[in-house]
Amino acid sequence: MKFAVETAVIARKAWGNEAPLFVRISATDWAEGPEMNSGEWRYWGIEQSRILSKTLKDVGVDLIDVSSGGNWAKQKITVGPMYQVPFAEAIRENGNATGAVGLITTPQQAESILQEGKADVIFLGRELLRNADWPLEAAQTLGIAVKPANQYERAWTRMINNAKI
Repeated sequence: MKFAVETAVIARKAWGNEAPLFVRISATDWAEGPEMNSGEWRYWGIEQSRILSKTLKDVGVDLIDVSSGGNWAKQKITVGPMYQVPFAEAIRENGNATGAVGLITTPQQAESILQEGKADVIFLGRELLRNADWPLEAAQTLGIAVKPANQYERAWTRMINNAKI
């Protein structure tokens, strides 16, 4: 934790207070059994991530981008739609702003995460590699008007005119 906190302090000082500072963490190693045993931490998990996130907030980090690494050789990751969202939600309970990741593939999934207060931001990875137009298609699916740069407006008439405003 010390390295992450010291790095955040240095970054905040260099970055200033006017710009947002995000830190991406791995919330768990996906190891089996209790994270703590007999008063000793056995592996990295959500409880240590909550402690780290609170400390990062205290030193000026604005948002925690919550992923999970699976750095343990015997990990058993249960992968499925939105499988990492509960980690973002747990850290958000600290009072941290969080970003959710983890097989978020549909506009409805992303919107439900936000509306249910499970995260403040959605970060897309592989889905954007598969479909670079995902944000535009999501806006259209959800009926949201998107204001393009002026020079692109004629190409976006469907997006502008088909929205529920």
